[in-house]
Amino acid sequence: MSDKHDTTARHAAADDATGAAEKSRAPRVAAVAVACVAAIGLAAVAYLLSPASPLTTHASQEAASQPQVREASAPDASATATAAAGASATPDAPQRPALVEDDSPFDAGAPTAEVTSDAGVHVVAPEGFAGTTSAHRLDDVVRGFREGGYRLGFALEDLSTGRTLSYGTNEIFYPASSVKAVYCTMVIEQGGDAAVAASGPTIENCLVNSDNDAFRSLIAGYGYDDYAAWMGRFAPESASQAAYKNYPTMTAAGMLSCWKETARFCTSDEPGSSFLADCLSQTHNSCLGGLMRDRYTVWSKPGWYYGFDGEDSAPSTCDCGLVRSDCGDYVVAVLSDAPGDFDALMGVVDALNAAHGKMCGGSSALLDWEGTELS
Repeated sequence: MSDKHDTTARHAAADDATGAAEKSRAPRVAAVAVACVAAIGLAAVAYLLSPASPLTTHASQEAASQPQVREASAPDASATATAAAGASATPDAPQRPALVEDDSPFDAGAPTAEVTSDAGVHVVAPEGFAGTTSAHRLDDVVRGFREGGYRLGFALEDLSTGRTLSYGTNEIFYPASSVKAVYCTMVIEQGGDAAVAASGPTIENCLVNSDNDAFRSLIAGYGYDDYAAWMGRFAPESASQAAYKNYPTMTAAGMLSCWKETARFCTSDEPGSSFLADCLSQTHNSCLGGLMRDRYTVWSKPGWYYGFDGEDSAPSTCDCGLVRSDCGDYVVAVLSDAPGDFDALMGVVDALNAAHGKMCGGSSALLDWEGTELS
């Protein structure tokens, strides 16, 4: 992520007097000199403390352990109020272009067909979907991802119709912090209100801020046995590693299955369900959240890592969750071995959402533009 600073430091200027001064004016000259030095010193301090200062910039970059490329920002009450009032702090800021729907002929009520595209995307959708612009765009995104040298796996399922979009579903990936949603679902589902009372702030920090210390604290308290058992029900290919690893490798199919259970729990009246849903609705650094939280309810958990660190990690950029769209709820899991690259993932998430809208009778517009930020 890049930090953007528009602040300009103001510098004070002082003239140096040359030549000999009369003795009678020496005190006055000395006083002027002291004032000038003080002014310069204050200006220098102001500059070093300003966002434009190299020292301040370095410190902020060092403090922000965020994924690169996309800008992320935590919610700000005053900014939200300003936006709600229709005001703009930057009048010259680019305006979002009008959304363009996919108008290619297609009947979302047609009988269901199962096809695999030339790019390898497996589709279970109404007949004719494979010929739409939305389907072709998704193929193009998959090809582009592969051409970038990355592996990709995704699985999307509409919860009302059972229609699906998938690719590389059995590929194994390091899920990074996206798996924290799996663990926290297990903890709250099994512990209910008692788990929320005992560990609520830690769970919230683990999910919303993706805090690794909070995750380690939860595992120290709740262990691996239930983790492995829960994985055995929903992602059996990951169960053996979940018996001893914080971050077991996963497939897109397994992660989708876990998120179907998370969605079921969060939409139920079971103890702790509303707390979990609230945490997942506020997660930072999510492509799903950045693209769609201004229009839909989105519960998500991203994850990213930049390289290999022993046998327990690998390059990764992932985003998984539930979207309550204009044409129905869907769950989606997108996993990749792109190293902390949300620019690469954003196009996949955007194309998947548009394709879901097209095949289910909702909006098929692409939402990503130059003003899109991670949630």
